[in-house]
Amino acid sequence: MNLRFRKDRTATGKLELVAIGECTWDDFPKRAETVVNHFGMDVVNKTDGQDERLWITRFGRSKFCVSWDIWFPEVSIIAWEDTPDTAIEQLAATQLTT
Repeated sequence: MNLRFRKDRTATGKLELVAIGECTWDDFPKRAETVVNHFGMDVVNKTDGQDERLWITRFGRSKFCVSWDIWFPEVSIIAWEDTPDTAIEQLAATQLTT
C-alpha cells in the first residue's frame, strides 16, 4: 500500500498527520497496521467504539494515537498523553506532505 501523508489540525486544534485517502470501518485494521509498520511503531492498545477506532502506539519514548472516526473516515495520527505535538512534526519531516 502506497502511503502519503498531510499535516492537518483536529477540531480542537491539535496537530495531526493524516494518511491521504478515505478509509472505511472495515479497512481500518489493515490500513492502520500499514501506517504503524511504516513508522516502526509498536501497538500497545486497541479500542473499538461505536463510531471510532483507536490504536495507541509507541515509537521510542513517544506515544501516538492512530485513529479512525465516523466524521472523518481516514486514518490519522496524533501525539498522545505527554507526547508533545513536536513529535508529529518529527514524523511529518520524514514524509512528503502537502
